[in-house]
Formats: sequence, C-alpha cells, structure tokens
Amino acid sequence: MPVISTNTAANSALLNLNKNASMQEKFLNQLSSGSRINSSSDDAAGLAVSGQLQADITTLTQSARNAQQAESLLQTADGALARQSDILQRMKSLATQYNSGTVDATSRSFINAEYTELVEQLDLISTSSEFNGQNLIDGSYNQSFVVGISASDSIDVDLTGINTSSTGLGLSSALSVSNTSILSVDLNTTSGTATGTDTLQNLVSGATFGAGAVLTFTYDADNDATAGNAAGGFNFTFTEGADGSTVTDLVNFINAQTDVNGNQVLQADFVDGTLTIQGTNLDPDGDGTLATAVNLALSNTAGTSIDGTDGEGNALTIAANANSDLYTAGVSASAINDDLNIIDAAITSVANARSEVGAFTSAFQFQNANINTQIENLTAAQSTIVDVDIAEAQTNFTNAQVLTEAATAALAQANQITTSLLSLLR
Repeated sequence: MPVISTNTAANSALLNLNKNASMQEKFLNQLSSGSRINSSSDDAAGLAVSGQLQADITTLTQSARNAQQAESLLQTADGALARQSDILQRMKSLATQYNSGTVDATSRSFINAEYTELVEQLDLISTSSEFNGQNLIDGSYNQSFVVGISASDSIDVDLTGINTSSTGLGLSSALSVSNTSILSVDLNTTSGTATGTDTLQNLVSGATFGAGAVLTFTYDADNDATAGNAAGGFNFTFTEGADGSTVTDLVNFINAQTDVNGNQVLQADFVDGTLTIQGTNLDPDGDGTLATAVNLALSNTAGTSIDGTDGEGNALTIAANANSDLYTAGVSASAINDDLNIIDAAITSVANARSEVGAFTSAFQFQNANINTQIENLTAAQSTIVDVDIAEAQTNFTNAQVLTEAATAALAQANQITTSLLSLLR
C-alpha cells in the first residue's frame, strides 16, 4: 500500500547501509592495522589469549637479555682467571729456577722480587675483577638469574667457592719455603771471616776440620734415623783431602750431588763468610717416598766440629764422630718442595674455577637458545590469533564496499518513492 508517512523501503535500505558500512569499516581497520583483533568485540577470547602470550613473549625477551648479560659476566670472570693462570705458570717457572743449583743468593733475591710482584698482581686481579660493581672471583659472588617465564625459571650462579686471591690459593708472598736453609754456619779463620780459597783445616770457628775429616749426608727414607744408612735412603760422603780442601771445594762437592734422575739434591752457597745449605729434593732415590730426615755425620778424626743454626734458627752443634738431623719431617724444612706443590695446587684450583665458570656459561648459552626458540614459537602462536589474513580481509572489504555502495543507491531510490506519491496530489 503506498503511504507517505512511513518510508519502509528507505528504512530497510538505511539499516543495510549502516550494517554494510560497519563491516566495511571493520575490514578497513584490519587492513590498515594488520591485526584481526582491534577491539575486544572482535574476538574476546582471542584477545585474552593473545594478551597472555604477549606477556610471556615480553618476559622471555628480557630473560634472553638476562642470559646474555650472565654470559658476559661469566666471560669477564673467565678472562680474569685465564690471566691468573698465566701468572701462576710464570710463578712456577720462577720457583723451579729458584731451586736451580746455578742460582746464587743475589739471583734468588731478584727472582723473589718478581715472584712477590706476581703475587700482588694475583691479588689485584682477584679484587678488581668486577661486573657492574660486584666482585666475581674473591669468593663473594652469589646471584640468581631469571631465564624463563616465571621467577622459578632461574639459574643460581654461586661463585663463593672461587677465591683466587693469594690467601685463597694458599700462596706465600715470597719463595722461602721450598729453599729453607737446613744449615747455616759462619766460617772464620785466625785472620777473620773465611773466604772460598781458605782451606777447611784453617777454619777456627763455625766449623773446624781435622785432616781427613769425613762429612756424610744421609737422606733417611725409612725413618730409622741412622746416619749413613744408604739402604734406608740416599747418602753421599765428602772427605777432606790430604792436600787441604778449600771451602769452595766443599761447596762445589755438595752442589754436584744429584739424584737418580740427575737432579740436584742440596744447594750450598758461600756468601760473605756464611755457608748455607738448602734442601732442593726430598726424594733423591726416586721411589716416591719423601725422606723423613736429612742427617749430617762427622767422622774419622778428632778436632772436627760444626757450630751453626738449623732451618728454624736454633743452635746446632755436631762434634767429631757424631751426627745430627739438619732436617726432620714436620720441622724447619719439612716442606722443602712445598712452593712447587702449592703453586701446582693453585694452578689446579684456578683450572677448576674456570671449569665451574665454563659450566655456568654453557648452561646460559643453552638456556638462551631455548628462550629464543620459545619466543619464536609463542610469536607464531600469537600471530595465528591476532594477525589478519590480508587476502581474506581485502576480499571481505571489497564485498562490504560493494554492498555499501548498493545500499546507498537503494536508499536514494527509496527516498524518491514519497516524492513520486506526492505527484498524485497535483
């Protein structure tokens, strides 16, 4: 029925126009943003899931940075440990040189000076190796790194067992233990302080030697404390020559004694009238058993004696046809080779520390790779939820655009209906 008060056709065309225009706007938003969900009404459930995935991705991205920073921290620690390892290798070389029979007291002082400086450098590296203000290798570092989505996804880096200071490694500040004096004697003649060219028979104090005096040095390996016991260890004998052996002869004889491997067993030095004998080898027979004592016996003649000090600085007197231990296990030079042993232990400690740091580094590297994989997969999952299919959106937009244009044309035609009915009134 034709009416002019209600244009039903126009209302229907307007309703379709609004609907089509809304769809066109929706698809246009998707095309311009690249996202399928631009408001909660687009997909409420998808928006909630997408939000959680984005939170996980953001957390994992920071966790990846945490892992990378942890790697950098550990690499800093490893670099410092590597330099300390180099220093310890040099210190071992110096300790070995210090024990050489070709090195005199002056040279030893120079070696000790370098050794002391290297010990100080070890301490400097230990206290100055930091990352963001935190010391790494002084036994104080213990931190946790979040490397996942939740706080429980963490790696605890506990380096409190790594203390590479000289104290932590048990190092002394100078090479004094491995060359501890086991006998020190001030030699004098009637004219004063003895020289190397003075004969032993001319000595009047510190030591006196009768013609044909015999000095027997014994390394006691079976703890029976028997002087001259070759079966229990290793010994060598010096006999004062009939033509008058000199102090230098005695020194050279002692320094010429070697073990089964050709290594020097004692080091004798004669400087400014003082004869000093130091231990350099506690296992001269090479059987792996350290001697429990080094004994000196004087025999074969009266008028022979030695008055000096032992390695502890205690007075030591040996009369003719008597003997005395110059060194006893657990006393004075009980650790004649300790410097090398301690340095070896320090090298092992630093190597173990580097292994520990390397294990942590490896863990962070694998975790970092795992995090990146998670980020990749979660990003792909989020993409399937929120990213728009451009081809589909373009097709939908084109359809909505055509429908909108059709509804606009239909509305224009519907508005002309009432105008046509008015012509009946003319």
